[in-house]
Amino acid sequence: FEAEAVETTLNADGWFLQGTNLSLQAGIRIESWSEYGGPTELGVYEVEAVNYADCGLCLLMAADCIDEDNCNTYYYADTGSLEITTAELSENGAIEATLTDVVFREVTIDNNYNSTLVEDGKTWCVDGTYAGIFPETLNEGDAAPDYSGPDQNGDTVSISSLQGTMLVALFNANDWCPYCVNEAGTTEALWQEMKSVDERYDVSFVEFLYDDGSFDNAATQEDATTWADRFGNTYPVLHGEGARTYFDESDLTGFPSYWVVDPLGQIRSIHVGQASLSTEMLQEQFEAFLADNPDWTRD
Repeated sequence: FEAEAVETTLNADGWFLQGTNLSLQAGIRIESWSEYGGPTELGVYEVEAVNYADCGLCLLMAADCIDEDNCNTYYYADTGSLEITTAELSENGAIEATLTDVVFREVTIDNNYNSTLVEDGKTWCVDGTYAGIFPETLNEGDAAPDYSGPDQNGDTVSISSLQGTMLVALFNANDWCPYCVNEAGTTEALWQEMKSVDERYDVSFVEFLYDDGSFDNAATQEDATTWADRFGNTYPVLHGEGARTYFDESDLTGFPSYWVVDPLGQIRSIHVGQASLSTEMLQEQFEAFLADNPDWTRD
C-alpha cells in the first residue's frame, strides 16, 4: 500500500499518521492514543486484537471509495507489527513507521467506537513505510483565532464578539457522523444549565457545521437552519466555506470536537471525540482562569 498523500496530527490526545491512496480509493490511519498508553518511543510494537474503543495503538483502514457518501468499508488490524523508526513528537517534528505483515480485517464500528468483526468479511494484507512532519498546531493556552460569518438566521457572528464570556465552540459534521448527531441533541439543554450556575460569568455556545451531509460540500444556511431546528438549538450555528476552512485550519483531528475559550479569548481546553462537556468541567475551567486572572470581573 503506497501512500500518495500523508497527513499528520499531534495533540493532547496523541499522534496520528494517515496515508491515502486515491488510485486504490483507500486510506490507512495509524493512531497512538495517550489515554490508552499508545507508543511514543522508537521500537517494534506488536499489533494485537484489541477492541478499537480501547486500543492504545490502533491501525484502521477505510477502503472501497472516497468520493461518495457513507460508502467506506472499515478494516481494523489485529496481527502483524509496527516499527517506529523516527518519533520527534513536537511541532515540525518527524514521525516514521513501518508496517510488517499487518492484516486488516473487515469490521463494523458502532457509536461507542466498539469494533465487531464481519463474518466472512474481506481482508487487506499490508507492508509499507509511512512518514510525515507534524504541522504547527493550536494548543491549549493559545489565543482562539477570530472568525466572522453567518449563522442559521443569516446574522453575522464572530468569535471576538463573544469575548468576555466562557465560550464553548462546537465543531460538528452532518448526519454521516452519528456522534455529532448524538451530541447536537444534548447541547441546548447543557447551555441553558451552564448559564444558570454562576452569576460571575456569562456562557456562550457557537457551533461550526462542517458540511451539507455529503462531507464534500460546505453546509448552507438552509442546512444550518434544518440542523438547528431539528435539535432545538438556539445558539449560533455557523456554516459556509469560511466555517469549513476554520475547522480545517484548527488542527482538530475529527468530529465532534470542541474548544472551551476563556473570557480573554484563550483556549482553555481542546477535546476531540464524543463530548465530555459538563457544567462541572466548565466551572473548573472558569476557576482556573480566575486563578490566573484574579482581577478579572464580568462587565
